[in-house]
Amino acid sequence: ARVVCISSIAGTSAPRHMSDSRCAQLFRNASLTVEDIQIVAQNFAAEVAETRQRRLKEAHAVSSTEPFSDADGLLFALLHALVLVWHHRNRELGVCAVATQGGVQPDMEEADAVVQLLSEARSWRSLAGRLFSNGAVLLPWVPDGAGKSSGTR
Repeated sequence: ARVVCISSIAGTSAPRHMSDSRCAQLFRNASLTVEDIQIVAQNFAAEVAETRQRRLKEAHAVSSTEPFSDADGLLFALLHALVLVWHHRNRELGVCAVATQGGVQPDMEEADAVVQLLSEARSWRSLAGRLFSNGAVLLPWVPDGAGKSSGTR
């Protein structure tokens, strides 16, 4: 069986703004649980609230280089981490994610990637625990420049 989760390319850029320890926790941790992801999400919500309070106090914009300033990106990165949890817990399934880029017809690009991944020409084992982009191109879970780059499962 194959399970393909639809995501966004924004989730692949978020690890560049994470600490090495957070990248390792989310993407290089076979014992990661859903509860662990919930804790990261709660911590992120607290960080966002703190940033909003600081912005109000300082009355000027925070630099875009501030860690986790990309809320959508982090949320999609958490989805990617959840896909890895499902992969580690369900090794008999081909659980993977498709993180597509926006384009002229994003729905069609997502559908095209999913059709390619569900093709009989690909074994479910070749999909398991992997991240793909438009055209079913393999991507690393953690991009270069974010801790130690890793495309491992």
